[in-house]
Amino acid sequence: MSEKQDEIANDFKDIVKKIVEINTQYFKEGSNLVNQIGNSGKQNKTINPFQPELLTGAITALTKLNINHYKNVVDLGFEFTKKMINNDFKDHNDTEVATKDSKVKPSFILKETVVVGSRVVLQFVLDNTKKEEATCTFKNLEFINDKEPKNTQNFKTTFTPQAFNIKSGESQTIKIEVKIGAKVKPGNYQSKVEILGFEAAHFLINLSVIKKPTKTNINE
Repeated sequence: MSEKQDEIANDFKDIVKKIVEINTQYFKEGSNLVNQIGNSGKQNKTINPFQPELLTGAITALTKLNINHYKNVVDLGFEFTKKMINNDFKDHNDTEVATKDSKVKPSFILKETVVVGSRVVLQFVLDNTKKEEATCTFKNLEFINDKEPKNTQNFKTTFTPQAFNIKSGESQTIKIEVKIGAKVKPGNYQSKVEILGFEAAHFLINLSVIKKPTKTNINE
């Protein structure tokens, strides 16, 4: 069972427990009301327990008791319903955000093969198609192994230039240097790079990390 399902189940248990407590109190107060009516007749034999004044008071007390009981149960029902609606609304928003993110495709993908323990230099040209000058910086996420998502690597990545201003209609050449550690496991690694200053624009760096070639003996 998921964490959310556990939370809903616990909330429902609390609601049921509170309703049981309310019902217990309801029956207890109802019994006390019956006893009071009975005792009124015993205390004064000349008083008719069904006389209008006594009967009106009993009906009023019973009605008030029923209204309070109904209100408490309804309030609990609304409380649980509100939690369910809030959970559904949150899930809907989370799903909607995730869907929107998944629909935003990268502007381009930089692919390269690099040997373990070495470095690679990538390059691209950024064009400012906006009508105004833009201030740009780059933010890259960790490199994720496509076959082992939990195997993330924080390769040292350097952008040149890292931050700059670019006027409308102008272009800027960007160089990216990525250093691969000597103990990195070979595989395909990918990092998302956000271009801050160009809204949701981003691109991907896809590196195929391979083992260092073994030297062959010429005499063989």
